[in-house]
Amino acid sequence: YIIINGDDDDVLESAMDCHGTTLTFGIQRENCDYFGKNITYENGHAAFDVYKNGAFYAHIFLSVPGEHNVYNALACVAAADISGIDAKTVADGIHTFVGAGRRMEYKGHLKNTDVTVPVYDDFGHHPSEIKTTLAGARRLGGKRLRCVYQPHTYSRTAALFDDFCRAFSDADEVYFIDIYAAREQNTFGVSSEQLASNTPNATYFASREALFAHLCRSASDGDILVIMGAGDIARFANEIAQKDC
Repeated sequence: YIIINGDDDDVLESAMDCHGTTLTFGIQRENCDYFGKNITYENGHAAFDVYKNGAFYAHIFLSVPGEHNVYNALACVAAADISGIDAKTVADGIHTFVGAGRRMEYKGHLKNTDVTVPVYDDFGHHPSEIKTTLAGARRLGGKRLRCVYQPHTYSRTAALFDDFCRAFSDADEVYFIDIYAAREQNTFGVSSEQLASNTPNATYFASREALFAHLCRSASDGDILVIMGAGDIARFANEIAQKDC
């Protein structure tokens, strides 16, 4: 079996020459084999009906935020269904899934502040991942979405520079720290300062200590803080949630 996103024309084209039985899932085209409809959101978490070949299959409640997880759940429904798992078991299993590590993973709150600011850690490091994750975070219902981002490798940052600058449109404030080099040398002449200069509502911080102090000093009720990137930024996310402001 080949289970693919039926709303994505590029995926559909890629699968045309594949051998095996192709099954589609989606939320836009009702001809998908597994179609999600009647989607509602509460605190960013979706609930929706799944229709299999036009007939009601199950009602799904998600415990992870974002529209992208509606797609992920539909793919899981399809895989479980063709494996012979009954609809109730599938729905119950999806409801109990609370997320993967470093995918909008809740780390705690900023400590010793007069306000409540939840901190999330996310592995996203490609423009499409960033945009999708922040769109999901926006649905959590906070008043202000703040994102700390560590670009990953000079080559990727240079190749996708313009896409990165557009990827943070759902964030109210963006904070860039230095690029994580991995094994690369900066032969591309690119920097986080340049990203910040070309991204709306963005600021560059050369020091993580200065950034942490700013996040604490400017924290406000209704903030949601997302720490994002594929380098050593995960340590910073843990520190933010553990040490006192």
